Amino acid sequence: MYLDTNSIQNQRMDDAMRQRRNILIVDDNRYFREIVRTMLEREASLYKVFEADSVSQAIYLIDTTPLDIVLLDARLGDKEDGLDVADYVRKKKIGVPLLGLTTYEGSANILHLVKAGVRGILLKATTGPQELDNAIQIILRGEKYYPPRVQSIIDENFHKLDELPTIRLTDRERILLRQMEKGFTAKDISRHTNITVSSVETTRKRLQEKTDTHSTSELVAYAYRNGLLP
Repeated sequence: MYLDTNSIQNQRMDDAMRQRRNILIVDDNRYFREIVRTMLEREASLYKVFEADSVSQAIYLIDTTPLDIVLLDARLGDKEDGLDVADYVRKKKIGVPLLGLTTYEGSANILHLVKAGVRGILLKATTGPQELDNAIQIILRGEKYYPPRVQSIIDENFHKLDELPTIRLTDRERILLRQMEKGFTAKDISRHTNITVSSVETTRKRLQEKTDTHSTSELVAYAYRNGLLP
């Protein structure tokens, strides 16, 4: 019987490259984490999955677990920013690569992920098991992965990357932004939140400066495009 030694050697190399990997999913949505876990555990011999729903939990696991890759949602609910996890990884010079997950296709949202140092970006609404596995394997090889839609957004807006403001919303800003989205006036918001009218106006102006918008309607539209209003 003829043995194809080259095929056997290639198979061994493939098996070695696809050794079981430790993966951390950072997302505040439990149902989405379960979906991703289910996708990954279709290949149970390849992936061991950990989960975090907050910045503090993610940082704990990053510090205590030998992770191979982190799947990171940029928006962790109303109170936390997933990009803080990316900041921690970068500042601490931790070598684990990041794969960004996002629902939002706004250019600012995509560029913020790129600027945060992710090695790839996947759109939640369109990513299936095969693409997820493919993206992970590409990133683990030290390469980058951006689907065509994401790559085109990056290419069209890359010149804005250096000037991109880092948007971090305070709890108050998040609350007021939601009130503005509902069409409430400064007086309405003041009554609902016990924040003075002048403070509401000051916060609104600060939000417009952060987002480079010039009216409340522009601000709300920007917030939707870039995931500030999930």
